Amino acid sequence: MKKRIIALTAAAALTLGASAFAEDTIELISAEEVTMEDTLPVINGMRIAGIETVEADGITMLPLRAVAEGLGYTVNWIDESRTIELTQGAQFITFSIDADSYAFSRRAPIELGTVPKLIGEFTYVPLNFIDEILGGCYQKAEDGTWEFETLSVVDVTKINEDGSLTVNDIARGEVIVKIAEETEFSGEAKFEDIKEGMTISVSYSDAMTMSIPPQVAARKIFLTNLPVEEVSGIEFAGEITEVGEGFVTIGDPAKDADAKTLNISEETVIEGGEAADLKVGVKISGTHADAMTRSLPPQTNAIKIVIEK
Repeated sequence: MKKRIIALTAAAALTLGASAFAEDTIELISAEEVTMEDTLPVINGMRIAGIETVEADGITMLPLRAVAEGLGYTVNWIDESRTIELTQGAQFITFSIDADSYAFSRRAPIELGTVPKLIGEFTYVPLNFIDEILGGCYQKAEDGTWEFETLSVVDVTKINEDGSLTVNDIARGEVIVKIAEETEFSGEAKFEDIKEGMTISVSYSDAMTMSIPPQVAARKIFLTNLPVEEVSGIEFAGEITEVGEGFVTIGDPAKDADAKTLNISEETVIEGGEAADLKVGVKISGTHADAMTRSLPPQTNAIKIVIEK
């Protein structure tokens, strides 16, 4: 991902929605109405808007608790050490006031060039905390406030004749993603670089149809890996430590550098048993997709799971 996301104004966002659905007569719902329960928050994309930032020594700083909790994180302040902990599922991020060191559990700390600051009663972190640490993106609205979001990681299952994409979204299932003139691509990427079987990250527009499958315009697209036909999948092996709706985690994220969350879909091949046999303590092996999120543990799509006897 690019470290910076070019800002889109609110007017441009509205234009994007209109151009993408000009020929549609299907009722639209806002992004906030989409049910996000029982899904993986880093994968499915979450958004918070209307956040006011401050300028400190020429650096744009955002209020940590308001943004983090809006994106689904739990924020814990440890008074004795002046340390902040962010948790979301198996993700664990920690850093201290006045120290330019932001850590993902056992990973080496990252320096952002700016230390967290206490301004009044609130903790503020630099704007690049969003893309460097949370793996999300941001944009500034016309009223001067900011919008922050984590992205939806999807698999491209079909490139349609009208130039849209049929994708598999972990949270929503099959979705039609419309490409408009205002859709931005990361880096030097372009629409022609998208191939069937590729995993991409998408920033959805604010409106989604209520059709089956739903349709939504793309505001920003990140190309995150090569087409799957060019890779055979990455092998894995481990013991299941957590089971959830549509996913399993192998390894201990707090101790095991190879721990990861495997997303299970209808395309996942399960050998040696069935999905109901995937329980805590069961040893599994197999292959997963090349693309993984920047969360801890990383999350990826399972291609094949073999249940060990």
